[in-house]
Amino acid sequence: MLITDIIHACKYSNDHWRHADSSELYWAINRTTPISTSNLNVPAETVQIFGIEITNQALREAAVWISQCAERNIKTSVAFVNTHCLNVTFRDDAYRRSLMNFDRVFGYGSGMRMSARSSGVRLRDNVKGADILPLICEEAERRDLGLFLFGHSDEIAWQAARTLSRCYQDLSICGTHAGHFSRPSEEDKVIDTINRSGAKILLVGLDVPLQEKWIVENRHRITVPVIAGIGGQIDYSHASALSAPSQLSSQGTSSSWAGLSQLTGHHIVGNAEYFGRFVWSLITRGGALPGKEAENHIHQ
Repeated sequence: MLITDIIHACKYSNDHWRHADSSELYWAINRTTPISTSNLNVPAETVQIFGIEITNQALREAAVWISQCAERNIKTSVAFVNTHCLNVTFRDDAYRRSLMNFDRVFGYGSGMRMSARSSGVRLRDNVKGADILPLICEEAERRDLGLFLFGHSDEIAWQAARTLSRCYQDLSICGTHAGHFSRPSEEDKVIDTINRSGAKILLVGLDVPLQEKWIVENRHRITVPVIAGIGGQIDYSHASALSAPSQLSSQGTSSSWAGLSQLTGHHIVGNAEYFGRFVWSLITRGGALPGKEAENHIHQ
């Protein structure tokens, strides 16, 4: 993920934000936003982008769907991907296989929207961890669903819980953990702690592709109904991450807006790599190629 997810979510809502002081930020939540409904029995529209099935759902509807799964104890795993993630799937088969084991994979960013359009699908929203997190918190607070925060470091996980509790006073934070283990027995104990916590939604904040692999490898051991990989860069020490204007966010370019000050050659090369695959897919097939077949064509 390119944005510090939780601090981004708690600093801003769609319409309102304010500073309390130099170190603490409070989110003025717009509670008048209509609550959408999501029918769990109706399959969502999907589009294949380089072999990964991307769910096409509005941001609010996705949050409601996740919360309904948690409320009804339906085991569900959710991932969020952008062009960088899809680039990684071409170098890491285990990561690709992991994504294919998720119940829903949501896409965000202008590159994902471009690829979907080439297949005749207009993505309804820019669905990423930083944007859906506040909506999940709203739904969890309203439905009395506990959250468990897992990943990055003990201090940051604790700070995440503190920040979310301040933003959502009736939200239940059932526990936190850094997400790193020195030995397998420690991991067993942490999973047991998660299972005993009473949480209904486990938010995993590790780096790509570690978090997706960890979720798939341990899904059968975790009794929490919903597991969502929201990204590893949730460092609260950075108070400079800004929310993109709503128009940019809806167009899938908010990640670029928030990361302009941190733009590096790595990001530029990654975007060029993805765009190259996209153009080649148009030339060879008139649309997105299915996964590894695209890579084989590129190297021929």
